[in-house]
This record gives sequence, structure tokens and C-alpha cells, in this order.
Amino acid sequence: MKQVFLALSGAVLALAARADTIVFSDFGPGGIYSQNFSASGPATSPFEEVAAQFTAGASGNLAIIDLGLTYVTQGAANVFLYHDASGLPDNANQTFLGSVTPTAVFGTTNNTVVSLTVTGSVPVTMGNVYWLVLKPGAANEEDAWNLGAAAGLGATSSDDVTWSTSGGVVFLPAFRITASGGATVPDSGGTLLLMVGSVAVLFALHRMCPCQQAGRCC
Repeated sequence: MKQVFLALSGAVLALAARADTIVFSDFGPGGIYSQNFSASGPATSPFEEVAAQFTAGASGNLAIIDLGLTYVTQGAANVFLYHDASGLPDNANQTFLGSVTPTAVFGTTNNTVVSLTVTGSVPVTMGNVYWLVLKPGAANEEDAWNLGAAAGLGATSSDDVTWSTSGGVVFLPAFRITASGGATVPDSGGTLLLMVGSVAVLFALHRMCPCQQAGRCC
């Protein structure tokens, strides 16, 4: 009985563990984005970096960054997470996440996604404002960060220092951010309650059994 009790207790704890969760996404239904329009860059003719502001919808460590990224002249794009400084990307608080290279030509697809797996611990906190920033990896490329389905604030920089906003709310480039290791949330309230009830019953039976074996009541 003790072994069953411990097993069910472990199951309850497992149910409380949350899998990867979406921090932000502006992909349309079915993971589509616009193939007819593109955010400016990231490109190097002229050199330009592109930033998209987002508010974290969950806490955890960044796990996967999915981008609606295509190319005109193929090349790698470096991906960064910036904190926010009064409505602009905070140059003093940025983290390099990795590099990605688009595989589809701009204007030929609306659902080809380029994914980046984030290594190490890069935390985000639910409710906090951040910027996802793409920078060109070379001087002879032009990648197109296609527009998503949600409006927000964007910014660009041509010198990696000074940022200028889009002048108001615009359609953001398409991206999805997934995090892991967030706060625990049961996967099913009904299932968790059932498990807790089962554990309670087994605990009561565990206390009753010695009495029954002795042929008396407790």
C-alpha cells in the first residue's frame, strides 16, 4: 500500500509540471504569415537591424524562436533578446540567442518557418516587455522578416546604437517564442483532483489496514 501511495503521489507531482509554453506568437491560423509584405531587413544595403517589441505571456527560459524569415540575397541573421528601455531596445541589456539562415525566397511562401533552439538559460518574466532583434550576419545579404498577424511597436537601427521606432503601432514581423521551465500549472484540473482524491483514500485505507488485520476497530 505504501508503494502505491508513493507512486500516486509522484503522479500528482508529474501532473503539476508544465511542458514548454508559448511566450508570444503573432503567426496567423495554421502558422501562416504575409508573403506579400516584409519588414525592412535585416539587410545590409544599407545596413539595418530590425526589432519587434513583445510582452511575455509566460515566464521561463527561452527554448525555441520560430521566425517567418525568407531571403532576397541569402545570408545568416543573428537573433538577440533585448530588454526594454523607455519604449526602445536597451543596448545595455541584450543577449545573443544564436543565428539562423532562411531557406525560402521572399514572396514564394507564407508558412516556411526558420527555427532557432536557444541554448543556456535566458529567462523572461510574464508581463515584462522585451524586444526580439534580428541583425545581419554579413555585408552582402538581404533577409526578409515577413509580417505577422498582430500589431505592435517596431524599431530599426542602422548603426547598432541608435534606434528609431515605426512611429506608431504597425504589423509586427512574424515570430513565435517558446519557453520552458515556467511556473507549474496542472495539465488537467479534473485529473489532478481525481489523483489527489485517490491519494487521500489510499492514505485512509493505509491507516485502516493494521486495525482490520488485528480484527478490531481503530
